[in-house]
Amino acid sequence: MYKLCTINLEECEVVQVEINQRVDGRSASPHGIQQKMCRDFLSIFSAYGALVAPQRDLKEIMIVARTEFLVGTQFRCWLHKECLKVKQSSRADSLSVEECLRYSIVVWLESHHYYRCGKGLLKGPFLGANDPRSLRILFAVYCTSAGEIYLRISFEVVRLFPLEPWQVGDPTVEPRWVFCLPKGYLQTSPMLFAITTAAGGRYDRQLDIRYIK
Repeated sequence: MYKLCTINLEECEVVQVEINQRVDGRSASPHGIQQKMCRDFLSIFSAYGALVAPQRDLKEIMIVARTEFLVGTQFRCWLHKECLKVKQSSRADSLSVEECLRYSIVVWLESHHYYRCGKGLLKGPFLGANDPRSLRILFAVYCTSAGEIYLRISFEVVRLFPLEPWQVGDPTVEPRWVFCLPKGYLQTSPMLFAITTAAGGRYDRQLDIRYIK
């Protein structure tokens, strides 16, 4: 367990932000818009120590930041530009910090080729690679009531096996671009890397195989 830092929860707030789905055809892809808003927010405001996480309701995101940032001009201008509205705000607590920090860490590590796979991260790039071994990282974030933030991580090497042509069943797809992963390493929720098949792909639950189409 590693102590990352200590924050003053009394100086921070958590806000629930609502996305206006009626502009720019956003209602056609609510999940994609929600993810884009979160990533755009981090790319702009990470330097201010602000954190974000998508919510179960696809038209909402949660933001944790210092109060002075949330009432500042830059944040308010961003809300107006993106047609967003603060639905409610309250004092930040441990659970909201943990949730936002978990998501933010995943986004930050993508630039270093670590991609979310279920509850963990896989070291990439691995699609099309000859070496079937990949590093899997499990991590957990904890925030105490005093604002102390801890990170626990564990590592293991997993093997990603390219399928044989007869297993793929599509002669136009090269086997090395389709992987069979051990049960539990992939969830049916959308992934953040290329084997996600949100559009046009199919999923075999028995073999835990995702096909690129």
